[in-house]
Amino acid sequence: MTQLDRSISPISHDFPVFIFPRFTEQFLINGIKVYVVEDSTQPLVSIALTVKCGSTFEPIDGLARFTARMFTRGTSTRSASQIADEIDSLGASISSSAGWDAAETSINCLAEYMDTATAILADCFRNPVFDADEIDRLRKQSIAQVQQLAADPNYLSATAFYGEIFSGHPYSHRRHGSLESYTKITREDCMNWYKHLQNQECFFIVAGNVSTPDAMELLEKHFGSIYYSPELPAIAPPETIRT
Repeated sequence: MTQLDRSISPISHDFPVFIFPRFTEQFLINGIKVYVVEDSTQPLVSIALTVKCGSTFEPIDGLARFTARMFTRGTSTRSASQIADEIDSLGASISSSAGWDAAETSINCLAEYMDTATAILADCFRNPVFDADEIDRLRKQSIAQVQQLAADPNYLSATAFYGEIFSGHPYSHRRHGSLESYTKITREDCMNWYKHLQNQECFFIVAGNVSTPDAMELLEKHFGSIYYSPELPAIAPPETIRT
């Protein structure tokens, strides 16, 4: 085996220079903030709606993430399969989930289909029905994911770490849920959490091959009538920090 000569320093390179893209800050007529990043290098557009309320405030472990994932699984005008078919026909992708501090619903599409894609995004976020069959289907998937995570040492160590370092703080609970929590989550729980989300601050990020006026016109068309009144409770920092 060739011995490594440790007296020779490894080849190093300068860090690449990162220039944050220019953006504009706008507001819909209802007061919702919109950040627009114009980029015409590709014929693509990404639209993300972020609500400043995540798993931190959930009453049941995993409820925020579970509820967010239900947004794309049926609305008052589209079934889950219809949403999937329409998204596929556009060559687009849509997703919805929740982290500690926020929930996000986003869609990526070709710029030419932005109007249709924005309409689907609005329908998913504004009109979810939380269909009982879809809830049961997602429940089974979520339980299977938890069982997989239970065999992942990285997940187990991270869960233990957060449980200790954030002891006494909402960050210490399992935002990915557990077998017990997913077993008992009901449609009513999802609906109540969704109503809670409707009272929280939110904002949009639009990036891609679209002008700021066009982006604002589309968002005003599909989201201009919604209203959010921030009601986030204050959370005290952890009593002890362990390092």
